[in-house]
Amino acid sequence: MKKAISVLPCLLFALTIFFPVGALVSACFGYTFQLTNVFAASVVITVTSVFTAILSIISKDKLYNKSIIILSCILFPLSFINAVIYIFENIQLSVAICMLVSLFCCFFIMIRNIKSKVRKVIVSVLFLLMTAFVIFFAFMMQLFGIIGQNTVIQTIESPDKNHYA
Repeated sequence: MKKAISVLPCLLFALTIFFPVGALVSACFGYTFQLTNVFAASVVITVTSVFTAILSIISKDKLYNKSIIILSCILFPLSFINAVIYIFENIQLSVAICMLVSLFCCFFIMIRNIKSKVRKVIVSVLFLLMTAFVIFFAFMMQLFGIIGQNTVIQTIESPDKNHYA
């Protein structure tokens, strides 16, 4: 169990950083990075974050390795960035819910490893602000996500039958 507690945050970090870094690196080279199934990727990240949070609850001790503690602290802001990118990529409500659950689990993992009460309060306030932003962003994407897309409704042929409009 001690090994699983140290491996799952690393796996969660790798899964969380995969899409933002892939999109950033491919954009630097002029390419577009897209996942085949955004919903499936969001479910995998959510399940991994839930299992990591559950294992941290089950274990009586906190995380053992200092690098894992630092990784869990980095994981929370990274999961916020990941949630925004996933919601922007796919405007389904299920993806937004999965990303919010993952954000909550990463927050819980980080709070569990912070010792100072002042830091816990500051991180909790930031969590509330970030969560409100993600919920607002998901709500706006649900309402206005289709605006601005080019959709062909009807194609009309010209009288000389050489051009289409």
